[in-house]
Amino acid sequence: MIGAIAGTAVAVRFGTGVQLAAYLLFVAVALPLSAIDIAVRKVPDRILVPAVPAAIALLALAAHHAGACGELGRALLAGIATFGAYVVLALATGQVGLGDCKAAGLCGLYLGFLGVRPAALGVVAAFVLASVGSVISRVRRGSGRDRTLAFVPYIFTGTLLVILVG
Repeated sequence: MIGAIAGTAVAVRFGTGVQLAAYLLFVAVALPLSAIDIAVRKVPDRILVPAVPAAIALLALAAHHAGACGELGRALLAGIATFGAYVVLALATGQVGLGDCKAAGLCGLYLGFLGVRPAALGVVAAFVLASVGSVISRVRRGSGRDRTLAFVPYIFTGTLLVILVG
């Protein structure tokens, strides 16, 4: 159900064409990775890693089709920068896993394709959503022993919101 809603929203946002295919790939990857992260606090490489070159290829085709190859360069830079920022955060805090970093890099590609502002907003949106989710979780469960947070769903949700609103 969530996939159908997200896919329809993306289709409304982008219409038909290669750009739609690229962003539908995002939805197709984001949903299972989010569910897996919630269930077992892992982000499997067998889904995430192949999605990166597939996303780059589809975004490259979309850029070529639109005659705007600068968008692809911006997407690549945003993906690398987002991944790098998350790695620094992971090393500094120990609270973010490498799967989160790779997922953030993938999201950076998609957001960077849309612009610098969406790329920055996507990062902020993930942290705002995670903060709200963390507070709600603590209120519902109290200050129990399990204080880990599945961060990938917030990264993907923040990205999707920025994609749809932007």
